[in-house]
Amino acid sequence: MIMSNTVIPSFNQLKALLQIIIEVQQRKEAHIRRRYLQIETGFPFVLSFLIAIRTLRIEDNYILIKDKKLKSPDTLRSDTNLKEYLCEKVLNTSDPRIRKELSFLKKFYFKEGSFKYLPTTKERLRESGIRNLLIELECITIIKHEKSYLILDKSENLFLQFLSKKPVTLDKFKSSQKNKEQIGTNGEQTIIAFEKDRLSRDSIYNGYKVKHVSQSNVSAGYDILSWDLNKKKGVVPRYIEVKVIPKQSVQFYLTNNELEKAKLYGNRYYLYLLPQKNKNQFELSKLKIIQDPYTHVFENPGDWDRHVDTYKFTYSAANEQ
Repeated sequence: MIMSNTVIPSFNQLKALLQIIIEVQQRKEAHIRRRYLQIETGFPFVLSFLIAIRTLRIEDNYILIKDKKLKSPDTLRSDTNLKEYLCEKVLNTSDPRIRKELSFLKKFYFKEGSFKYLPTTKERLRESGIRNLLIELECITIIKHEKSYLILDKSENLFLQFLSKKPVTLDKFKSSQKNKEQIGTNGEQTIIAFEKDRLSRDSIYNGYKVKHVSQSNVSAGYDILSWDLNKKKGVVPRYIEVKVIPKQSVQFYLTNNELEKAKLYGNRYYLYLLPQKNKNQFELSKLKIIQDPYTHVFENPGDWDRHVDTYKFTYSAANEQ
């Protein structure tokens, strides 16, 4: 079964069909169709799309799961996991019709450490189907005041794989990393000024200085040392980890070392989530401060989706016989 047109389904349509297929025992196409049409529309092109990205297949009028990864409970455990899975499947597809729809990605250009695209009105309308799906899957995002589109950091590797015929040079990659580091440093400087202002409002902090720890000790597990007033112990340290986040979403990365320090320091460890307005400006008025992020983020799956981005492997010679 191949796609007969270029109608692109929405995330909710894809999610609805996949959930039904995972949940039911009877996977005959007619049965799945009836179940699906009770909650969503567009069954034929949704099914065709999932077959085209090699997630499902049809055999003897039964809908079967083609990709073993889809059988993992983690894939459908949260919308975030499912979006990441579908983003990868879409950008890695070999289906010529979908790849033709995705060809607009080749128009993204590298600027200030990110990949952006400013379409014309005609391009915006023509590319809306696949582009809107990629936005829903959080592969790309829209910068409304610029009317442009941006590849999100977490999808950058998939994007570069898709652009195999238009490789990114090592210099551009290094420039991107350097730009991200500079943005992080600028964000830390903004929070240092914020903390100095906070401490200056109370004379109890006279003599206590805010320190930019990450500039002298990258293994500290936090960026800034500031201070708090404890009713029983007086002035105590406040360990601050700064994360510059996209304006459009609350998304950030924590290293294992940062998590260990967050667990160690407990209520004295703070996560400062600082929205970025542009390269050198931040929306300090929308700063989100989380005390004890180990408890309130890492151990709080109800509010936060957690995704393992990298794995560490250590070979043990002791296991050899």
